[in-house]
Amino acid sequence: MLGATPLAKVFKDNPSVKVVLPQPFEGSQFPAQTGVAEAKDAELVEGARFETRDVPELGYSGFDHFLDGAQRSWLVAYHGLYPIYYSVTCAAVLPRIERQVLPPDDQNYANVRAFFGYLLPSLPEFQELRSLADEVRSVGSGKDPSPADIGDKIMNAISDRRDELERKLAREFRGGALLVDGGIGRSLQDEADSRVVVGVVKSHRKQYFASEERASLVVSMKPGMRSSVFLREQGVNDDLAPYSFYLKLHDREGQGPFFGLVRVEMPPLEEFVDRADEIAGWILAERAPLSLPDPRYDRMLYPIRLVEQYLKSRLPSESAIRGLLGK
Repeated sequence: MLGATPLAKVFKDNPSVKVVLPQPFEGSQFPAQTGVAEAKDAELVEGARFETRDVPELGYSGFDHFLDGAQRSWLVAYHGLYPIYYSVTCAAVLPRIERQVLPPDDQNYANVRAFFGYLLPSLPEFQELRSLADEVRSVGSGKDPSPADIGDKIMNAISDRRDELERKLAREFRGGALLVDGGIGRSLQDEADSRVVVGVVKSHRKQYFASEERASLVVSMKPGMRSSVFLREQGVNDDLAPYSFYLKLHDREGQGPFFGLVRVEMPPLEEFVDRADEIAGWILAERAPLSLPDPRYDRMLYPIRLVEQYLKSRLPSESAIRGLLGK
């Protein structure tokens, strides 16, 4: 929670700490599509050749729970040249009942997690700051770090905190079918985890097709088409390597090849390969209504947007942050 004593009052007699007007920094939830870092042809787990196909139209979705996270941070002070941030990260699993995605009540409030607190470098001169509030997190700084290095590490720590909140909620989920905004490599318990936990990845910083043949097939998909299922290799922070496929949600004249293209992740079990058309059909049914006016509407599914809006409503206002700082 927000601290009781304004930061400016805490450090009014400490000339080395300068409290500043809060400068919002909201981490990008959808990285730019340009500058794809890496591409490779992933190992197939469906069929002998990489193909694209039409998904049978189901007209309904079997997903009944939705998971997303949100984060917001403010640069609030400097200790010398070193930045100090205040951050709020949160995540929630919200149920859909009778076509309505509902906020938590007394029965399911445990499905919301949040972290409020300061993030600062783990340097000796910051020892006095750790008594500010219950939630103070030191970020590893290494030897002789520059202020820019500290800022980058703090931003990474904020994203890691959000990822951890989402991971815990996904791992605790039981019953029904969960749609996750993002990958599920850290959400599954083990290789026998057969819960219906499916992720939709909107960004393409890494693409799992490299050959001209596969690239041509993926970029030429029409709405309602999917690719063959492949093994998405295990990432550094993943517990498992999930199965995955590309799915085209929307198209629009004048847009680039990634417009309306998402990548779906599923548990790495043969039964999910057999259910790939069904799961793709569920996701296609989630396209309406459009998530306008969100600029990511071509890849942002509406129930996920509702979870995101709920989480953002929980974030403190700028006036609350200014009160926290005494500014």
